[in-house]
Formats: sequence, C-alpha cells, structure tokens
Amino acid sequence: MKGSVRSWIHYLEVRTDKSTQLEHQEIAIEIKKIFMTQFPVTAAALGWD
Repeated sequence: MKGSVRSWIHYLEVRTDKSTQLEHQEIAIEIKKIFMTQFPVTAAALGWD
C-alpha cells in the first residue's frame, strides 16, 4: 500500500479508534508502530506514544 503521510495519519486515526472493528484496529496498530519509527517527529507532534 502507498499513500501520502497525511493519508496515513487519517487512516491511522480512524482505524485505531475503539469503535472500529477489532480486526482493522489490530492491523492499524501494527502500521502505526512502523509509522512512528519512520516518522518520529511527526508522531510526536501528533501526540502518539
């Protein structure tokens, strides 16, 4: 998959929400971990831990 950083941020914010289906949350959480290692400054600015 590919997309802009903005698109990934939107995807991760929507798909890691507690109201999202569990299977989608699990995938998004793993993607978020990768995003945070690749874009640490952006992740920190977003308040992601």
